[in-house]
Amino acid sequence: MKFKKDKCKVLYLGWNNSVKQYKLGTVLLESNFTYPGGQHFKNNAIIRHNQHGFTKGKSCLTNLISFCDEVTRLVGEGKAVEVVFLDFTKAFDTVPHSILLDKLSNCGFTVRWVKDWLKGSVLGPALFNIFINDLHAGVECTISKFADDTKLRGAVDSLEGQEVLQRDLGRLEHWAAINGMKFNKSKCQILHLGQTNARHKYKLGEEWLESSLAERDLGVLVNNRLNMNQECALAAKRANHILGCIKHSITSWSKEFWAPQFKKDVRVLECIQRKATKLVKGLEDMSYEERLRTLGLSSLEKRKLRGDLIALYSFLRRGSGEGDADLFFLVASDRTCGNGSTLCQGRFRLDIRKHLFTERVVKHWNKLPREVVDAPCLSVFKRHLDNALNNML
Repeated sequence: MKFKKDKCKVLYLGWNNSVKQYKLGTVLLESNFTYPGGQHFKNNAIIRHNQHGFTKGKSCLTNLISFCDEVTRLVGEGKAVEVVFLDFTKAFDTVPHSILLDKLSNCGFTVRWVKDWLKGSVLGPALFNIFINDLHAGVECTISKFADDTKLRGAVDSLEGQEVLQRDLGRLEHWAAINGMKFNKSKCQILHLGQTNARHKYKLGEEWLESSLAERDLGVLVNNRLNMNQECALAAKRANHILGCIKHSITSWSKEFWAPQFKKDVRVLECIQRKATKLVKGLEDMSYEERLRTLGLSSLEKRKLRGDLIALYSFLRRGSGEGDADLFFLVASDRTCGNGSTLCQGRFRLDIRKHLFTERVVKHWNKLPREVVDAPCLSVFKRHLDNALNNML
């Protein structure tokens, strides 16, 4: 049997710069390694308890809580504590495979099946956990890990405590050297905790580590007071941004210009609101129309028309720039009949002109009652317009 080479295609999955998305073969091989290996890890206590990344029963949350629990206990006892945040340079794709194979063999795994597969591949989390598992060897201070995100914590009330922490940093630098890894020292920071902290300086290799007032730990901003107020402020800022996107969504940006012309486009945009209204607890079993009435919302068609008429009112009352007055013309004879502000409907041959804002809005404007178009200000116009639209649609 022969393959037709021109018919064979390579399947790519996910983003090529994400360690969570590998080539298909890599995913299958690692899954076969992880699940049988998981019981072996558990029975033989291979993965250290301080590793929270890609480990069953552990997560970012367990890492943060367990580490912070010990730190706050020491600070509460009046001790000075140093927390060193360590960052490896391109951790997953710089691991020497020969060293990893030795560590796998020492853990009792047969490595023949994985030896050739590793060539040119990006290392997966399960294998990286084994590679970094002996990072703690000889270290006297406390280490906490989430995959390659590593924290080193030590009490430094005395000169001896400071020396212990410095020796541990030396051990970690030595571990990185013999294992073919490098620390990104510009991103390695120290957080000084405790009121009695002397803010001593420490070295990693030949470089002095920078002190920090706040450091991001697994996505959470932790400051030197451990009061989480900066993280709360950032969370509120992000939430307000999301709330702003809901109130003034991207589907509302200049919508008078790019409003959907075809029913299929209307359905696509309306589907977003259908999904959003269904997220409200208690409304899941209601029809779309019932959900809109309950929430006091309008359909896309009504919102589109309302937006068009508000934009036209603004054009006519104050204009939006030089030359805008020529976009619309009043019917000269319309003084006593109609709404008193009837606009001329343009003529066009092409549908692209028919659906343009300056043409499609005119017929709806001309149907508005006089009290709406003669509104003295925008807020009054909106109020009268909403009443009129309820009768029009």
